[in-house]
Amino acid sequence: VSQSRYPRTASTGNVSLNAVSGDIVDGTTPSLIGKGAELVAGGTGNVTLSNMKVGVVAVNAAGDVNLTNDQASGLTVGVVGSTSGIAAKSLNLEEKTGDVSVNNNVNVAQDASIKADAGDVFLGADVTSASGNILIDAYKGITQTAGKILANVLTLTAQNGINVAQSDNNANKLTAKSTVAGDVSYKDVVRVS
Repeated sequence: VSQSRYPRTASTGNVSLNAVSGDIVDGTTPSLIGKGAELVAGGTGNVTLSNMKVGVVAVNAAGDVNLTNDQASGLTVGVVGSTSGIAAKSLNLEEKTGDVSVNNNVNVAQDASIKADAGDVFLGADVTSASGNILIDAYKGITQTAGKILANVLTLTAQNGINVAQSDNNANKLTAKSTVAGDVSYKDVVRVS
C-alpha cells in the first residue's frame, strides 16, 4: 500500500504524510517540497523518498527509512507536527547540497547512515543504534556539540576534520578518517578498538 506516489507540496509550510499500515514512497520528482516533512509509517511501513526539497524532517517508521534531500540551505533532523527526530528500523539519510544538522534524536534498531554530500554534519542530539552500525560521512567536517553516539561499529569520514568528543559516546569499533585537512578527535566512555 502506498501513501504517496505523487508530489506533495507546501512551499511555505509543512507536509505531513501518515500511512497507518503501509509505505510512504515517491513516484515523481521532486517527491516532496516544503518547509518541513513529518513522515509516519505504521505497521511494517517503510519510507522511501529519493528527491525531497525540505528544510526539516521528522520520521516515525516501523520499517526502513531511505531519504535523499536536495536543499541548499541544508536539512535539519528536528520537530515537525507531533513527530520529533527519527525513529526507524534502519536509516539512510542523504543531503545533496547543504549541511545536515541533527537537532533531535535519531534512534534505529539496525544500521544508520547520515551523509552530507557537499556540506558539514552537525550532531546536537543522540544518534543511536540498538544493534547495528553507524556511518557518518561529510564532504566538509563532522562536529558533535551535544548528545551521544551508540553503535556496534562507528565509521566517521570527512575532508576537513572530525570533532566527536562528547563523553557519552560508545562504540565497540571505530574507524575515523579526515581525508584532506583537520584533526580527528573522538571520545568514548570505554576503550574502543
